[in-house]
Amino acid sequence: MTNQRRTPGTTRIEDRWTRRDGTPSKRHGTGKRWLLRWIDHNGEEKTASYTRKIDATRHEKTITAQFHNGDYIDPHNARTTLATIHEEWSTITSPTVKPTTRTNRKSTWKNHVAPVWGDREAGSIRKPEVKAWVAEQHKNGTGPAVLQQSMFILRAVLGHAVEAGIIVHNPAAGVKLPRTGQRPRPILTATEVERLARTVDYLPEIVRFLAYTGLRFGEASALTVADIDLKRRRINVNKAYSDVGGTMVLGDTKTYETRSVPFPGVLDGDLRALTAGKLKTAPVFTSVERRPLRHSNYRSRYFRPAVDTLREVYEDFPALTLHDLRHTAASLAISSGANVKAVQRMLGHATATETLNRYADLFPDDLDAVARGINALVKPSRSGRSGLRADQQEKTTSPVAEEMWSDLLTYWSRLRESNSRPSHYE
Repeated sequence: MTNQRRTPGTTRIEDRWTRRDGTPSKRHGTGKRWLLRWIDHNGEEKTASYTRKIDATRHEKTITAQFHNGDYIDPHNARTTLATIHEEWSTITSPTVKPTTRTNRKSTWKNHVAPVWGDREAGSIRKPEVKAWVAEQHKNGTGPAVLQQSMFILRAVLGHAVEAGIIVHNPAAGVKLPRTGQRPRPILTATEVERLARTVDYLPEIVRFLAYTGLRFGEASALTVADIDLKRRRINVNKAYSDVGGTMVLGDTKTYETRSVPFPGVLDGDLRALTAGKLKTAPVFTSVERRPLRHSNYRSRYFRPAVDTLREVYEDFPALTLHDLRHTAASLAISSGANVKAVQRMLGHATATETLNRYADLFPDDLDAVARGINALVKPSRSGRSGLRADQQEKTTSPVAEEMWSDLLTYWSRLRESNSRPSHYE
C-alpha cells in the first residue's frame, strides 16, 4: 500500500453528529458538531472543532486564503517563546560575528531584552507593545547605544521567527528609536596631543601614534615589528585585539579587511625606539608586564588620569576617551586637505558614506566656500552685470590648522595622491 501524498492547504469540514447516509452517529448530541481538518506545510493534519458550521466555514476560508497568500502560520508554532527563538537565532548567527559581538549581544539579551520579552509567545507580541517598551526604556534613562542594541536584537529575533514560519509579520519592524543629539566630538590640536603625550605616565608614544594615524586601539595593540615599514613610513594593519569576557583575543580587524596606513615623519623617532632590537614577531606596544596592551587597563591607569590632570591645568582641555584620538586623526587629515576617500582608507571604514556620516561636520569652511561661490555667481546678475562662470571663480580652500607642521602636510598629501590600492579593496 502506497502512502498518499498530502497536499498542504487541503481542507474539509466534517459533521461528527451525522453519518454519510444521514443517520445519527454515536457522537450525536455530544461535544462540538463540526470538525475542520487541514494539511499544513509539513504534510501533517491539523484539526479544530466548532459548535456552529458557519464558524468552521469562516476558519476554513481564512486558512485557504493564508495558504494562497503564502502567510499561513501554524497556531502551535506561534506559541513558541521568544527565548526559544533567540537561542536558535543566536546559534545560527554566532559563527558570522566576532567574539566581542557575541559577548555584547549575549549581555544585552540577558539584561535588557529577556526580562521583558523572553517568556512571551512570539504570536502574542504586537507593534504597539514594542513601541511602548522603547518609550519606557528611554524614559527610564537607558542610554542610546544600549537601546539601539536591544532593539536590534529584538528585531532580529522576531525577524528570524518570520523566516522560520513562526509568525507572519515582524512587530518590531519599523519601530523608531527616540532621536538623540550627537555627543560633541572632542578633537585635540597638535599642541594638545603633545601635552597629553607628555602627561601620561606610561607609553606616551601610543598617544601620538593613535592621534596621527587614526588606528583603533585594538589594531595598534596587535601590531608587530614586521607590520612597521620605517623606510616607506607605512603600517600594515591586518589584525586586532579585543577583550572578550576578560580575555584578550587576537582576531581580524573590525571590517575583516587589511589596509596600509602611512604615518608622518614626526613618529619616526618613536617607532624606531619601540622596534629597535626586537624580533619581527614582537609586539610594538605592550603593557608594563610585556603583555598585550589592554584598552581598559591603559585607559584607567594612564590615559584618564592624564586627561583629568590637563583639565585641571587648562580650562579648555576637552574630556575625551582613547577612541576620540581617532577623531583627532580624522580632523587633522581633513584640515590638511585629505579627501573623503583617503580618510576612509586611513580609518578603515567600510564605505566612504560611513566616513561622511561621521565627519561631515568637519568641513564647515568648505560649506562657506560653496555659499561664497554661489554669491559670486548670482550677485553680478542681480546688479545688472554679467556674472562669471563657475570655472572662472577663484577656488577657496579650507585653511590649514595653524599648528600643523609641514611634515604632516606632506604625509596627508601622499595619502591623498596615492593611486595604489591593496588588492583586498578591489
